[in-house]
Amino acid sequence: MATPRFNQNIIEASRRVQDPRTVASEADTPNHTYTAQMWQDWENLVLRQFVIEKSDATGAAFQHLFPELIKSSNSLAIASGMVQTPPDAFRVLQVLKDDLSRIFDRGTPEELAALQTGREIVFDGEGRFFQEGTNILLFPANLTGGVIAKYILTHTDIVIDGADDILLNSQYDGEIIERMVKIALADSARNANA
Repeated sequence: MATPRFNQNIIEASRRVQDPRTVASEADTPNHTYTAQMWQDWENLVLRQFVIEKSDATGAAFQHLFPELIKSSNSLAIASGMVQTPPDAFRVLQVLKDDLSRIFDRGTPEELAALQTGREIVFDGEGRFFQEGTNILLFPANLTGGVIAKYILTHTDIVIDGADDILLNSQYDGEIIERMVKIALADSARNANA
């Protein structure tokens, strides 16, 4: 869903590539090199990349930096060492046993590969989780009961200040706009060489 800040970023990015718009809608598209849909897709892509990069860099601390993007699940029942990922989860940050007796840290792809090939791994901490498609895999896998997942909302579900707004704190708008401009320029270069 487009919001004033989302649209303003499109207007600003289009200005920086000398294809200025006054509105971010399709109605303004015929007079421009890039369609409104292209700008919206690029901004959504940039936002997803931004969230992944920031959560990778900060780990579970992401929830304290961007609390408006975080949600905790109800108790999720463990079955065969896994639980279903909440349907509105973009990225799981942390998993806790619902009685708070254990905290699972995000595992690395290397750890998952080792576990899937039967190699034993000694974890520093209480366990690992791996988000794989619609499931969250838990190790050690012999647990029963339930867990709570803390996760980043799928960005269309993010609500900030009571209004649908998928953008983070406005201090990041400049970085988001610059990334959109780079994508637009790369698209122009590809089309020029085609």
